[in-house]
Amino acid sequence: MGTSGSLCANGRGQHAADPKKTDSSARARHPTVRSLRAKVIQITGGTVVEKEQRLLIDDLVPLLERHYRISGLRSWRKAACHLSRLTAQIGALDVATMAPSDIESYKDVRLAAGVSRGTVNQELGLLRSAINLARKQRVIAEAPEVTLFPPAPPRRGFLHAHEAARLLFSIESQDSDVADAVRLLWGLGWRSSEVIGLTWDEADAKGGSITLSPERSKTKDPRTVKLHGELRDLLIKRWNMRAGPWVFHRKGKPIKDFRGVWLRACKVCSKSGLLVHDLRRSFARHALRAGVPQPIIMQIAGWKTESVFRRYAIVDEGVVEDALRKISAYREG
Repeated sequence: MGTSGSLCANGRGQHAADPKKTDSSARARHPTVRSLRAKVIQITGGTVVEKEQRLLIDDLVPLLERHYRISGLRSWRKAACHLSRLTAQIGALDVATMAPSDIESYKDVRLAAGVSRGTVNQELGLLRSAINLARKQRVIAEAPEVTLFPPAPPRRGFLHAHEAARLLFSIESQDSDVADAVRLLWGLGWRSSEVIGLTWDEADAKGGSITLSPERSKTKDPRTVKLHGELRDLLIKRWNMRAGPWVFHRKGKPIKDFRGVWLRACKVCSKSGLLVHDLRRSFARHALRAGVPQPIIMQIAGWKTESVFRRYAIVDEGVVEDALRKISAYREG
């Protein structure tokens, strides 16, 4: 729901520097893939390596950064923040001699610091990716398996239409520009960043359509929707209020963060704990109940795989009840 600035918490009450600003210095400190390969640990038959040949977890960071860069992945900034927390704790560990107990100890330390299991999984998942990448590039011969916590059950934060109307009323009373953005989030099931960053290069008020560019789409696929009714009226309203390149703005300035507005509205509506992302889950459920085919729902909101979509489109009790009623009516003739 907005940016967190150029700093990210490293889990020790401090902050890691902006990864974009430290890339050059990091490359100067860390060896290249070729020099890493030169110091590859010669593990054959459990041979113990000399100290100067050690390959540390810290040494794997530039490999992963390079992979993100050449693969065109846009999430390195977030990944670097997670890695900074991990390397602050275990960056000096030797990859070859790292034991499963080291991973378990890291989990204990992070949980004791109040970090969620999901966040720990993200951090260790990056470590596992770095190790697998190093194996693939023959930088290391072997390393212990990095085990994660079992995945948490899907979130069940949803809004009914009357709850959404009340929430929007509360947001409108605080910030009408944010309320307009939330209306589009509710209407399309898009990700927050996709709506907040929407520009008039992507939106056609006269034609009533929006085309999300592949550069801003998480799936890297362009996405076009044709609006009607209240959503089309909303786009025309924003066109008449235009004051720069952004569709949603505050007096010409882009909306970067509306967490305060959202949290206050949720408190007023007795929906504490509700996330902006729960609007996306609500869209999936409501679209299914409205009879919209699953491929169309996925195309509108930008889900690429059925497995991910199913974590959003949790079948509620009402759908199950309707299904059982239909089965009963069929059997009774």
